[in-house]
Amino acid sequence: MLCFRSGLPCQTRAPYCQRSRLDLGQVPCSSSCGPIHCDPFKTKQTLPFSSVLHSQRVQRRPIFCRADEGTPGVTELSDNLPPVPDNTANRWPKFIGLLFLSGVTLGPLLDSFHSSVHLLEYDKAAFKLLGVDFSLYEIGVLGLLYVSIGVAQILADGWEKDWCDPATTELYTYRLDIRNIILSTAILAGYLYTSAQLYAEGVPFWKEGLTMAPLALAIWRVFDGTKSGGLIALAMLVGAPVIEFGIIQELGWWHYPKADLFGSVGLPSWYGHGGVVPWVPWCYFAYTPATANLARWFWKRLSSSPNQLPLP
Repeated sequence: MLCFRSGLPCQTRAPYCQRSRLDLGQVPCSSSCGPIHCDPFKTKQTLPFSSVLHSQRVQRRPIFCRADEGTPGVTELSDNLPPVPDNTANRWPKFIGLLFLSGVTLGPLLDSFHSSVHLLEYDKAAFKLLGVDFSLYEIGVLGLLYVSIGVAQILADGWEKDWCDPATTELYTYRLDIRNIILSTAILAGYLYTSAQLYAEGVPFWKEGLTMAPLALAIWRVFDGTKSGGLIALAMLVGAPVIEFGIIQELGWWHYPKADLFGSVGLPSWYGHGGVVPWVPWCYFAYTPATANLARWFWKRLSSSPNQLPLP
């Protein structure tokens, strides 16, 4: 069962228990969780909750714990503790607005590395700014991209919480700060710049793909490392190029002059706009950790209790 106070009546969800520091605003309700098997440091341990609550480890980090279903309760805590206001519903509009605003401002700046070397060329609503090509359609799409990644990541983190992955707890507790957000964005910018320069130097696509793929995986491992983050990154790896292919074919907003993935070779003549460059999917994969962590940081900052583990 999952038992906690968040300003609402205690909830139950067999067969998991969530045990957290009291100052995180998630206080176990009386009675409902049995012996717990915690794995916050990737080592198995079985402790009664009274021991866990006062242990040094619980003082250092919140823990997701698994409980045996149907086991009698082992702890009684006072219900007189003040509840933490639940502002999840109020967070969503502001959260989505911040993501869209980030997408339409930061997104085009990052995308300019590729347009500056003519990796892609804009065909509609195009304009130049400081000698770099942009498109109004591209800006809108990037805003929706940030919203899609951010919303999907928050929902996926809430799902992952129920499966007791300590990496998610550690990320939310220790690694979501403005310095890491800036660093991950700077690394992403370096990644996109490197891919653009390799393209400009005429490096064969297959060689560039072999270079960019491990770098993208390393970015995910260093700046994310969660199962949910990997799932969203894989979805971007596969889904984003397919969506972009649809935009190129049906809407004609932009095109890749040297595309050979989903390209026109071997396809009917009405697929005349080409496809995407084959290593571009790895750019979407590398894009995800920085965007997802920005979304997580927004979600945490919008929480009514900044110290609370802010999962939906």
